[in-house]
Amino acid sequence: MLQIGIDNPGAAFVFWENQLLETRKEGNIITVTLPREAATATSSSVRAFGQNENGVSNELLIPLEAGKVATEKTNKN
Repeated sequence: MLQIGIDNPGAAFVFWENQLLETRKEGNIITVTLPREAATATSSSVRAFGQNENGVSNELLIPLEAGKVATEKTNKN
């Protein structure tokens, strides 16, 4: 499960490796359940953005390692 805070989302779109995920919205928190394949992927990413009457928000790119948010920058040559 992954939770993302987006200010005033009218609609939220979250993708794992370009696969649209089902979202649940509670206030400004968007919750998604990652697919099982995310846990076995060495590295992958989630993209998220919101849309409301003011337009589309900036896109968030969240790197994952084995299905968890990557918290440290790694040097990939």
